[in-house]
Amino acid sequence: MATTPENRTKAKLDKMLKAEGVWYYSPQAGPFGVAGIPDRVAIVCGQFVGIECKADKTKKPTALQTKCMRDIEQAGGKCFVAYDDETIESVREYIRARNSKGQGVGAQAEEPGAGSGGGPGCQDAVLPWD
Repeated sequence: MATTPENRTKAKLDKMLKAEGVWYYSPQAGPFGVAGIPDRVAIVCGQFVGIECKADKTKKPTALQTKCMRDIEQAGGKCFVAYDDETIESVREYIRARNSKGQGVGAQAEEPGAGSGGGPGCQDAVLPWD
């Protein structure tokens, strides 16, 4: 990966997501990708999370990226713009807050669909393929 400022932000974000045990994906960019999709998409306790990376705080999402992030949030997801250690830490805090309500990293995993039923949380997901 090139060492552009944006790619350094992506590398720091990837390292944090791995450390937090989050499933994430880097959507295809360019002619084979979908314009406006965030640079990273993740699942945190069953919630779709989009993270758009920028080189610094002066770089803003495009109108298409902003529309896509708004659409994701209206559909129940969560989006962030990350451009430095502080904004990446905001994503980490969100992940940890979501995990504290359910099954976090290091928790004993259960069989899919076998949630405890003791309130909201990741392990209580209803899986349509069961």
